[in-house]
Amino acid sequence: MKILNGIPEIEEYTKNCRSLITIGNFDGCHIGHQALIRDLLDWPNPRPETPVIALTFQPHPAEFFGRSGKIYRLQRLADRAASLCLHGASAVAVLKFDERIARYKPDEFIQKIIVDLFQTKAIVVGADFRFGAERLGTVKTLQEFGLLGNYEVKIREAVTMNGEIVSSTRVRESITKEADFLKVATMLGRPWGFFGTVMEGFKRGRQIGFPTANLDLGEIVRPKSGVYAVRVRLPGAAAKYDGVMNVGTRPTFDLVEPSIEVHILEQRDLNLYHEDIWVEPVERIRDEIKFNSVDELKRQIHLDCAVAKGVLNHER
Repeated sequence: MKILNGIPEIEEYTKNCRSLITIGNFDGCHIGHQALIRDLLDWPNPRPETPVIALTFQPHPAEFFGRSGKIYRLQRLADRAASLCLHGASAVAVLKFDERIARYKPDEFIQKIIVDLFQTKAIVVGADFRFGAERLGTVKTLQEFGLLGNYEVKIREAVTMNGEIVSSTRVRESITKEADFLKVATMLGRPWGFFGTVMEGFKRGRQIGFPTANLDLGEIVRPKSGVYAVRVRLPGAAAKYDGVMNVGTRPTFDLVEPSIEVHILEQRDLNLYHEDIWVEPVERIRDEIKFNSVDELKRQIHLDCAVAKGVLNHER
């Protein structure tokens, strides 16, 4: 995996060759993003040293302009880069989206970034690609300037699944609103999961016999509130453990702060504080509900663990 951070690293990487590039956010590296990379890999007659580069911007332009609130992502940047390189990208280039780039008119964006910085031989983008100040640049603009800039353009139509366009937004909705992880896996071409950092909690789970890892997900999207059967990979381990995850506010304890906590089945006395663990939701098994007593909650957790085991054994 190669990440090029900023203009100097990009210039060094591309100084002796022309590039095949695609531009986007690539959150989740779903099957539509994979198709862009595949088109570049299939480009006719590239020289052996010609790199395939995915260019992305940080922060997200919508966040920079304040067009949206905080954007919760499907992957951390490093995980996005790893996924793109796994599917064939030579490198992922990250440019800071700032006032200077935001002011570039479409022709300036093409000249300064596509032509001068990347020495682009060919570019593949989606049909809805927009760029430049006020998003005035379109795929037609790219094509019109292609002859002047001596680069080729391919427009990739949106990838669909059951008549629905595959997009990062649609994947997020399937996680946050539907908890449909089979659909998510189909759109991504793999199961979805996330890294969470284990933080200090109230230790209530430990007190009732079900120790949990309380997770800070940072910028990662939160699944829909409820109880889930999950698989967990611990730091330094290749194997995955079965687990139960609760997403919500723990109403039995009259708490209101949202939390995500994972109980790893048949594991005790794990010291994971400040470690990153990988969690892969498999199925949502019930809503989060308020119980009348802690004993009632404990009985339900026993049932949840049994249900989760059944789900996870079935999915192996």
